[in-house]
Amino acid sequence: MWTEPFILLVLASLVDQLYGEYPNRLHPVVWMGACISFGEKIFLGRGQRMEYAGGIAMAALIPLLFWASSFLFISYVANPWAKIILSVFLLKASFALKALIRAAKTIENNLQNESMDLARFELRSLCSRDASKLDREQLVEASASSLAENLSDSVVAPLFYFCIGGVPLALAYRVVNTMDAMIGYKNHFIHLGWAAARLDDVLNWIPARLTALVLLITGLFSGKDARAAVRITWRDHANPESPNGGWPMAMLAGLLGLSFRKPGLYTLGDAHRVSDLSALREARILTQRSGWLFLAYTVLGLGGKAF
Repeated sequence: MWTEPFILLVLASLVDQLYGEYPNRLHPVVWMGACISFGEKIFLGRGQRMEYAGGIAMAALIPLLFWASSFLFISYVANPWAKIILSVFLLKASFALKALIRAAKTIENNLQNESMDLARFELRSLCSRDASKLDREQLVEASASSLAENLSDSVVAPLFYFCIGGVPLALAYRVVNTMDAMIGYKNHFIHLGWAAARLDDVLNWIPARLTALVLLITGLFSGKDARAAVRITWRDHANPESPNGGWPMAMLAGLLGLSFRKPGLYTLGDAHRVSDLSALREARILTQRSGWLFLAYTVLGLGGKAF
């Protein structure tokens, strides 16, 4: 009666909450990064057409490699205990709630201690924005908005794909999201990373909106103004260039009464309060509770036959 996906997710969630991230040498996401870097060395700088073709090949083949490898390893491990251990190890690598919250807490502590340079340095754990000139309010807004976006990318989306296609599909999603983070943004990777960025947009379409819904439910039970949050989300979700990131970010901004600003690019929400340390703490707590809520919902859904 106890379904295998239910057991795997319970154990993987326990590993995440008790232990956190694996050492780099053992982390599948680091292996994914090595494969992406290898492809980058082959195709980057070879001309626009070659970069587009290479980017399409990378976006297709590297996720397929990790999907097929994990599928074969899990399928052909004969010992049931070894199969569970391997599956839990790989599933945990696909999502990271504790690390996300820990990164925000580190920034929060640095701001509390007036260690601005350390806070700017630690922001790299949440986003790729240049933090060298960000002031205190901008650091709070960048951290809080990145919490919402990463809740979708690092928790909701991998678990969503785990429910659809098991551990292999969760890992394949993580490859695409990692590839988008490494080569998908608009700089000298604009041609090479085009395919990864578009594929990441497609895969995150449902999870991003689902994340906004989970944040809304959590905010409602936390006494936040859910009606205002829905209004702001509907109004502002399209302000960022990303077709997905605006949904959870606008929802969190609306729930907290904050304005998330990225100068020259977008503004989300109305500034009904100052973006201070207490706002970042609330953003962290709300994100953590939303992650736990989605984990609990997914665990109960997968274990429905057991109850």
